[in-house]
Amino acid sequence: MKQKGSSDFEAVKESVRGTFDRWIVKSIDITFQATSESERNNQGGTPLAAYLLLSCAIDAIAGFYAGRTSKEGTGEQYKEFIKRYMSRYSPENMYGKLRCALAHNFSTGEGLALTHGRSYAHNVRSLTGDVIVKNFEDVFNDFKIGLEQYFHDLDGSDDLKRNFMKRFRKFGLASAITINYRLSANARIDTSFVSASGGGFDPSKPGT
Repeated sequence: MKQKGSSDFEAVKESVRGTFDRWIVKSIDITFQATSESERNNQGGTPLAAYLLLSCAIDAIAGFYAGRTSKEGTGEQYKEFIKRYMSRYSPENMYGKLRCALAHNFSTGEGLALTHGRSYAHNVRSLTGDVIVKNFEDVFNDFKIGLEQYFHDLDGSDDLKRNFMKRFRKFGLASAITINYRLSANARIDTSFVSASGGGFDPSKPGT
């Protein structure tokens, strides 16, 4: 018979794993397909947004790996995950020149060039040696492999389990919800009000 703590962990793990597989990874893939296609059709798209989502996904799973409970140490946690699960990449470059540059400036750091559809150029340096190229499909695939390995390691490590649960209890993770709400036949909801902060009506208090 499983202890309650063990069953709690299994339930949370399955929920988090499902969110990564069905929401996060799928959202990155859909964003990449849409933006790269629009770029090829000269409609103004760019897969840069997919790179941004990918870097956020690495950040999120790194928090589970390290047991993040505050904003402190985020950079080191990100780099530690890269070292262990995406080891053919430079942790410093992936954090500083990809993650931070994209998230804060929508740019890339000096010496890093991003492309897609060009696996032959992945991790290749320019002729001058001062720029290294990353191909999206390769980086994304390596992330998915690293993610799979992390969840495999999680099952066999008490330390990783403790970190995983610490991170989940502190910050949680977006997940699907079911709203059971029924309007009466004569109920009205005022949808004209949207506050400057992006808020809206409260569905628990409909107009009558």
